[in-house]
Amino acid sequence: MTGLRENNPDPALVEQAKKKAPRAESIQTGSGAYDMACFCALEKDYDGCRKRLKVLIRAGALPSCKHISTDRDLDNVRDQVWFQDFMKSGCP
Repeated sequence: MTGLRENNPDPALVEQAKKKAPRAESIQTGSGAYDMACFCALEKDYDGCRKRLKVLIRAGALPSCKHISTDRDLDNVRDQVWFQDFMKSGCP
């Protein structure tokens, strides 16, 4: 469920996705982490976003660098030093 910022989805669906992403993650590492990272970024939970992105790296499930660099759901973390370092190291 990416593109929340652009698509303005039904809040009830967002809440449902927030509940399902951790469940997906518990079944298969990396499967819900990106959505969780986006939710965290949108809510300005920078540490939570950072943790989820690290999970994606370890799981080998990181979306393409192009996707990450253009996903508006991550706009709130783009100016964070850790995110800039992440982009440099994860997206050479």
